Amino acid sequence: MAKVTKKTAFVGALGLACLGFAAFRKARYLMDGVVEACEGGEGTNCTSVSLKRSGGTTGELKSPFSGTVASMTPTAIMIASDNEPILYGVEFVGKTSLQPGQKVKFGELIGRAESAKIKFFRVTRASGLEVISPSAWVAVNGLQLVKTPGGLWCESKKVLNVPRCEKGQSGYMDNFASPRMPRWSLKTVQLSI
Repeated sequence: MAKVTKKTAFVGALGLACLGFAAFRKARYLMDGVVEACEGGEGTNCTSVSLKRSGGTTGELKSPFSGTVASMTPTAIMIASDNEPILYGVEFVGKTSLQPGQKVKFGELIGRAESAKIKFFRVTRASGLEVISPSAWVAVNGLQLVKTPGGLWCESKKVLNVPRCEKGQSGYMDNFASPRMPRWSLKTVQLSI
């Protein structure tokens, strides 16, 4: 019988710990609320997902990544990612204490809102900004839109069929860009855009 070395036992234990962490960690979400309308749905356009505070929720908005507050108005925040050319935009009815240029960490509270519309953009060399499907970006990056899912299509974590948006509805382009898929993942997201 083969002898198990300390190195092999350590690597095996580390692998089991990573799998356990991935399987049992708490879900990470962008707002403690509910989805009001998926992108392209009633009450929203093709570029954003509408969220709202509901009974029993706090309306807390959280950052989907570590980054810098690129711009702010009293009703909108734009955060630039530190690790990739992605911008996260939030239009909200509520309050925040952020300031332009301020650093935020992944999962950090960025404000409280009665309602919010979230958007994601990829910064490109050629055209400036490219719209990314918010629900697809959230699913591919292992996040949830809201703490309390309601079963709408954009809340799925496994299969997303993002509707095609005709030119003029979104004001940006004929359709969304796909988020960059991870090189490896413990889960599979089936994405059609």
